[in-house]
Amino acid sequence: MWSSPDSPSVKGSSSPDRARPTAVAAYDDAVRSVVVAALLVAVGASCGGDSGAEAPPSEARVVEVTATEYAFSGDPGTIVAGETIDFVVSNVGQLDHSMEVLAPDGRSLAKTDRLGPGATDEITVTFDDAGAYRLICDVDDHLSRGQSAGLAVEER
Repeated sequence: MWSSPDSPSVKGSSSPDRARPTAVAAYDDAVRSVVVAALLVAVGASCGGDSGAEAPPSEARVVEVTATEYAFSGDPGTIVAGETIDFVVSNVGQLDHSMEVLAPDGRSLAKTDRLGPGATDEITVTFDDAGAYRLICDVDDHLSRGQSAGLAVEER
């Protein structure tokens, strides 16, 4: 016989399985065991052993950048090789803008979406090496009109 939710054996009992048929209680115990085993395997896999993997990188520093007609502004402070920067780029101008980070060799490291007026996007860049990096806007003719900025990354 199934017990009702109002049954005292279910409501206040320290052993609610006594109110249920033995087969159901055994099934519940088996399901709990499988779930606990799966969780232990997942935790063990995520923790891993000493696999030689590097520690996770430290949290990125946030640098706010504004884009307006043919200029970027913001203060990144000192950036050191190996540092990760989370650029939050806001378009405060009247035209669309974007921001792309170029490495000293001209490779693109990250680029925002095209941002309409009032829009914001975020990109994260790890500066592996010291050198002179550039921020550019490649929307229409903005770069040729001077929308770029230099970014110096120092040695550790």
